Amino acid sequence: MLESTIKTFADNLSALREFVLLIGSLLDSRQTNIVRRHRKEFIPLLLLLHKAGVQTELTDDRIRQLESEFGGKLQIEQEEEEKDKEGKKWSLKISGEEWDADLVMKTLRADSAHRSLLYRSALISLVSAAEWFLSQVIRTFFDKYPGASGADAKTLTLEDLKSLGSIEDAQRYLIDMRITEIMWGSFEDWLKFLTGTVKLSASYLDPEKDALIEVFQRRNVMVHNNGLVPSIYMQKVPAELRKGVSLGADLTVSADYLAKSIDLVEKNFILLAAELWKQLNATDEKRGGGTN
Repeated sequence: MLESTIKTFADNLSALREFVLLIGSLLDSRQTNIVRRHRKEFIPLLLLLHKAGVQTELTDDRIRQLESEFGGKLQIEQEEEEKDKEGKKWSLKISGEEWDADLVMKTLRADSAHRSLLYRSALISLVSAAEWFLSQVIRTFFDKYPGASGADAKTLTLEDLKSLGSIEDAQRYLIDMRITEIMWGSFEDWLKFLTGTVKLSASYLDPEKDALIEVFQRRNVMVHNNGLVPSIYMQKVPAELRKGVSLGADLTVSADYLAKSIDLVEKNFILLAAELWKQLNATDEKRGGGTN
């Protein structure tokens, strides 16, 4: 069972990566088409970014060509009172030509919102896939050791037994209830169960345990607090992993963060399943086959 579960999990995460790349490329294409249709309107912004030190790979000849294409006179200057500060502010003054700044800003805001939604949704999907995977890993353990679920200590009414139909169905129902109870906990609770009841070592998680906690906490922020940092995030996530993050701030999900999080969760959760697989059947030759 763990062989197919691991393969399904790996396939789900591969599909998630492909989905993000696909939608990301569609957003890139849409943005490119808008810029092409309104090319002239984006020239001042491009020149402003170059002047501000953002890498644009513009040569002097290309800059002169863009200035000529725009037609108006562009005056780009760093604001005097900001010159010695980080987060410098720049001013852009245009004369001799109309510039639809609203169109440019609307386009940029829309693109930012679409990408934010894509990466946030993908992070939520990642954690959902991890939760499903872990629930199946735990189910495999209970299938082997049903008594470890505590099902024997629970009671069912006569009506419950009538509706369930058999002892086997009743046991399955109680195990389902126990798995649901476990999965309602936090990542730390899951780890306590795996190292306690299941008796996995999980020592391979130690170097990245805090990073995993942060991923699950960030997902909670997206789902339960619309991306605004609550006190529980500040409490649960170590300080070195939340540098620059303050209470009530808008917590984002970047493409780079998402890619690293998918890799992090995939590697460590499959390691947990592999250790349980070894514990349940150390001689199973299929275990060395990974997700092929």
